[in-house]
Amino acid sequence: AGGTLKRMRGDAVVSNGLAFSPDGRTLYWADTPSHRVMAFDFDPVEGTLSEARTFIDFPPKQPGQDLATYGGRPDGAAVDIEGAYWCAMFEGQRVLRIAPDGRVLQDLTLPVRCPTMPCFGGPDLKTLYITTARGLAVVDVLNPEKPLMAGGYAGPFLRDARQSAVQWHYCFVTDADGVKVFDISNPAKPQPIHGASVSLGEANGLYAARTYLYVANGSQGLAIIDIKNPEKPRKLSDFTAGGLINDARDVQIGSVSASMYAHVADGRNGLRIVQLISPENVPGHMGFSPKPEPKLIATYPTKGPAVTVSRGLDRDRVVDESGNQTVVFGRRGSRPFSLEEMAAFYRKSGGESYRVSDVKHGEHGSLTDVWKRTLAPSEDFAVPASAGDDEPSAPTGRLRKRRAPKEIGR
Repeated sequence: AGGTLKRMRGDAVVSNGLAFSPDGRTLYWADTPSHRVMAFDFDPVEGTLSEARTFIDFPPKQPGQDLATYGGRPDGAAVDIEGAYWCAMFEGQRVLRIAPDGRVLQDLTLPVRCPTMPCFGGPDLKTLYITTARGLAVVDVLNPEKPLMAGGYAGPFLRDARQSAVQWHYCFVTDADGVKVFDISNPAKPQPIHGASVSLGEANGLYAARTYLYVANGSQGLAIIDIKNPEKPRKLSDFTAGGLINDARDVQIGSVSASMYAHVADGRNGLRIVQLISPENVPGHMGFSPKPEPKLIATYPTKGPAVTVSRGLDRDRVVDESGNQTVVFGRRGSRPFSLEEMAAFYRKSGGESYRVSDVKHGEHGSLTDVWKRTLAPSEDFAVPASAGDDEPSAPTGRLRKRRAPKEIGR
């Protein structure tokens, strides 16, 4: 695999706030010290920027100005489904929701002085998680025009929170110690999972991709963490490409066909492209979550330090807010599940989530857990009257007789 890199923009002191509009045709970018957010037209086919314009300006902090009267400067950001730009205002104690035309729609006051990065999470993507210099803030954005502070965490488990990534009911947060994991089964009340942490020297940006977490780890390169069991994360390696990646600030993951890549903002070294999965070097590359085999394949030397990478446009059988299909797919008539339909897969009738354990086959067809305890079914299972004794044979397609162990009656 290979590719070319092109310098798109420069002359920034601290690059931040990278985000795409829902249609992928507008790119937002902030230079934090300038107190300005820029917008560009983006051509997703050619990968080019044009029509650079000021999206919004903020008043800079004046010498001796009290923080109580300072509105803050633009830090990390995310875009919602309606195209509004959510911007964390560092030292401003607030997050702003800004319309595509630059109007401030909402000014959400936070109980923390220095928010750094918003992130949408939860099964319906209607919960906003915000990392701050103090801890983790949670904002309910079910009604985007009236966001509400829903909760958060500000205890000793976190120290100088930096960025967060949500996967299922877990929230991964980088801080001064490394990576910490929270249980967000109740989205408004993140619960620290004590012992669920990985020590890293310079943890910055992160990205969760199935059973692996990728963390930009400063001078130690790209940390790869096994999160198959999110409550027991373990570091697999620090990838430095022989010492070349030594100032990693941020990372985003993207896939093309059967290959997967990490886009790493490597500080003074510029932008790095790391091939993680490819048919050429990863057996089982078409599996659900093959083990990555990182390989540095390209570098672009930016004019100033590369400090962040915009999150790409995540979509799979995407529909708009009215349920209309917006992309043509190979499956005729396909569409995503609605929230109500999806909930049936992971929630019981009482509302609690299904949970599973690793099991093994014991003697006489029984099932045992990892401690070799026999597992008994929680309810009697009856074979439906409509079920026959014949079933297709996977290898040949012919019919074969289904046989149960002698010790087990049907």
